[in-house]
Amino acid sequence: MRLWDLRYRQPIGRPLTGHTKAVSSVAWGRVGRRSVAISSDGDTVLLWDLEASPPTARPLDDPGGDIRAVAFTTVGGRPFAVTGGKDVRWWDPRTGHPVGPPLFDGRDTFISSLACGTLHGRPTVLAAIYSDHVRVWDLDEHNRIGPNPPEQYADETPTHWTDPATGDVYDLTEPLFDDNGGLWTVLDYDGIEPIVCEFPLNPRVTFGIADAHHEFGLSSVVTPARHRRPSR
Repeated sequence: MRLWDLRYRQPIGRPLTGHTKAVSSVAWGRVGRRSVAISSDGDTVLLWDLEASPPTARPLDDPGGDIRAVAFTTVGGRPFAVTGGKDVRWWDPRTGHPVGPPLFDGRDTFISSLACGTLHGRPTVLAAIYSDHVRVWDLDEHNRIGPNPPEQYADETPTHWTDPATGDVYDLTEPLFDDNGGLWTVLDYDGIEPIVCEFPLNPRVTFGIADAHHEFGLSSVVTPARHRRPSR
């Protein structure tokens, strides 16, 4: 990475080193009066203090893998760094630690790009998904969540859900046990499929129910579609 003087179109100082792979994304921001940056090479995410001489970097605390997008934003006057990979996470750039649970899409997707801004006066993250859609998250709501699991956004969750891709029917009136005997619970319904989570609640491990069935097995509540073998 390099810093550039845009007036004179000249590099400032030496290249910033610390990544072991090609840098794929970078963003600039401010923490108080200090200029900072966040950069990712896919596996490692570094927070840079650009005011230090030379600029110094420290890694984020377990950002997850395949980070393809980074950004900075401000919520309630506080600066935050944002990363996108298999989910969207936001971070306190002063500490390098995550703030609350990840923002989760509920499906097996990868974030390709991020933008932060406001919508109706509320801070938001706009995330482009590699497949074919874009999601918007309300950061005020996420900030209020803090370390607790998300509250339901749906007025009610369905009692039964049919996977449109397979025809499997899920009975959500029964306790959700995976094939290893672990207990799960339905957190929410996002209009596409129920979102489930390990119990006791662990907001860092949330899945769309079809993915949970595929990865862990929920055979006790699933009636496979006719002429189709059960998914394991």
